[in-house]
Amino acid sequence: MPTDLRGFLFILGIFYVLPFVFSIILPAFLVPAIFKKIIGRKKKLPSIFIFAISIIVLAFLANLFWDFFIYNKIYYEWDRVSIPYSLFWHESPSTENPNWLAEGWTKGNLFTIWLLITIGIYLISLLFAYLKNRKHKEIKRYLAILSVSAVSLLGLTIVAQFTIFSVLSLIFMRPVNLDYKENNSSCILSDAAQPRILYRNDGIGESISDSDGSNMRPAFKKNLQLSPFGSADNFSPNDATIIISWGDGYWFHCLNSDGAFKISPPKFEKDIGHNLPRSFPSWAPDSKRLIMNNNGDLTLIDLNTKTTVAIKKLVAIKDNQIDILSKNSENKYYSSPYTVGDAFWSKSGLIYYTSFEADTVHLHQFNLDTNQDSIILSKNS
Repeated sequence: MPTDLRGFLFILGIFYVLPFVFSIILPAFLVPAIFKKIIGRKKKLPSIFIFAISIIVLAFLANLFWDFFIYNKIYYEWDRVSIPYSLFWHESPSTENPNWLAEGWTKGNLFTIWLLITIGIYLISLLFAYLKNRKHKEIKRYLAILSVSAVSLLGLTIVAQFTIFSVLSLIFMRPVNLDYKENNSSCILSDAAQPRILYRNDGIGESISDSDGSNMRPAFKKNLQLSPFGSADNFSPNDATIIISWGDGYWFHCLNSDGAFKISPPKFEKDIGHNLPRSFPSWAPDSKRLIMNNNGDLTLIDLNTKTTVAIKKLVAIKDNQIDILSKNSENKYYSSPYTVGDAFWSKSGLIYYTSFEADTVHLHQFNLDTNQDSIILSKNS
């Protein structure tokens, strides 16, 4: 089987098939079956199949409804990879980076829609089953079973709505040890050979090695359990500190001690959920400062004061004119609405950064000590 096909089937199974099976099909059959066994008392009762299959079909239709009339109409989620509606959850923007297209809407509004749809699914399924078997002599007991099942399913799905993603995020989505208290102790230089490669070992922790892969050893005194959704690279020139990009900021972790702290550059007010308009920080030769393009500003990060300062305002940010409301743009899910210039701190101590002027990109050479700034190259973009 081709690798691409295996990858497609894996994604389909993990993000679509399994959620549908475990959050829709399984509870639709299992819960009423349990209550039929408890309340039925060996009576010959109508089948629960019509009730369960109605839930499954209506949940599938609700998923399509959410996909066509809620998603991209009320909110925008650029990296959606799972079913947007199920009995156990509904897709909504994160609280850290809300992407509302409908002005004044909140997550509470989406939850209300989800709840009304879910209640409707259970009530309509109950009605179908009742109408199908209303002439049965045990219809009252049968209706009691379905009613208790519907109420239990509703309670189960509401509880899951507020718990399932929290549990999953602890297991899969985030480095669970990144939220421990900051330790402001200074990073210690190592007497060992300088580390050059960082490894993430699932379930074990992070390791570092020399550039040839030898001398493997633990990277941190505390296992960070880095998520594949974060990035960890960019050693400081003295190989004592490493940057870990997570969320809206950067963690700076010592490789040879417990030192760790977070610095969050200013957010971009116009951000709509794409990758933040930033260039990745570049280390100064002294390993105490970094330079980056943050929201178009040439920004200095100072590890001593743990602050960020915009030393040049709006030098390079470009609006790519992506209309997220339009369904005609095939690349809107993968393209950032904004482009920012690069910034690099050379070993000689000079800073190189790009700026935009209409269709021209300029490369600057900037001396922070003397404040001397000159354009050394210009090119049409």
